[in-house]
Amino acid sequence: MTILMSNDLREWYQGLTPDARQKALENPVTQPPSGVEVAVGHGPNNNPLGFGVLITASILIVFLVGGKLYARVVCQKSVTLEDYLAVAALGVYGAFAWGVWGVGTSPGFFVDFWNLTLKDYLRYLYFSTVNYALFTLIVALLKIGILLQWIRLFVPANRGFFWWICHTTILFNVVADIAVIILTFTRCTPVPAAWDITIDGSCSMLSIYSTFFPPFINLLTDVIILLLPHMIVWRLKLPMPKKLGIAALFAIGIFATIAGAFRLSISLASVHNGNATQLLSKLSLWSVAEVTAQFFVLCVSSFPPLCKKMTFIGSLATRLGIKSKVQSSHNDNAARWARRGLQSWPRRPRRDPDASLFTEVAEFGLAPTASTTSRPGSDPDFPVPDDSRSSLGHAKGQQER
Repeated sequence: MTILMSNDLREWYQGLTPDARQKALENPVTQPPSGVEVAVGHGPNNNPLGFGVLITASILIVFLVGGKLYARVVCQKSVTLEDYLAVAALGVYGAFAWGVWGVGTSPGFFVDFWNLTLKDYLRYLYFSTVNYALFTLIVALLKIGILLQWIRLFVPANRGFFWWICHTTILFNVVADIAVIILTFTRCTPVPAAWDITIDGSCSMLSIYSTFFPPFINLLTDVIILLLPHMIVWRLKLPMPKKLGIAALFAIGIFATIAGAFRLSISLASVHNGNATQLLSKLSLWSVAEVTAQFFVLCVSSFPPLCKKMTFIGSLATRLGIKSKVQSSHNDNAARWARRGLQSWPRRPRRDPDASLFTEVAEFGLAPTASTTSRPGSDPDFPVPDDSRSSLGHAKGQQER
């Protein structure tokens, strides 16, 4: 949704004298509903909510992308195309966050439309237009990265149904987002006429279909990305608890789908709601939420190698003399049995801490058949422990004999 520049408003403004134009910029942009008191320039807002959501989401996004890059470059020493897309999306998000911040600084989040001056309204027009295009570009980069990641993880060497539906979704997403960006910046001639009332130009009015189409396409691709991994996860030869754990990990995208649904409802409500600035504030915050969820989906699969690399926490605790209750209890029992001249009861071998959920999935393969999977351990996001590789090699040697 974007706040639109009215040709009637432009013609009215340009018909004024220079002195009258300056006064018009300080006057309310519209009349309030009957019985509502006007507070032009200092109307009530909800800036704590708006800035709180934006700052929290920005910190989380920087942490996600930074963790992904550290895991890929330092831990795995392997960089893929989706890593570059994540960095590009982070850069565009910086500009988008600046635009959302600008909405809150003047005149503020959730300010009623009739409490705006004409000058504030023009500022809203600028941020509405630019933020809409930036959001579309971020979403395009993230969704392409997510789908390429699904292909690399699930079907790296098989052009089956899953491969084709992923590439079809990528192509559809790219074409639709390019069309939205072009439409956003070509609706007015010249382009700055979309937010600058002092420029002599004209703008075409968008129909309800143009308002409905972009958020609907965005929601549709959100649903496709949410459902795609489950086509393979539920066909894995794993115990049900492990399947549920993996499915829950890939179901994080449901938050992006929920945010996309709210964005669609707000866009539809804007057709019959005259309080456009209230809707724009809601749309901005739900856009931030959707982008954050998509960053999470793209980056979270790179975190297991990062967690395995963080052994400095355990070594630091040992140097500080901090031991776990389990370890201290075992040492005390061993010392007690030693004083009695007996050996402590043999302990069962502990499970390899590196054998996380991801490594266990790698041992079984992510695709249901051997023809649709790569060699176990070939993908850096799903490493196989060394003992698993040795056991596989031993079994192969026994078979050859």
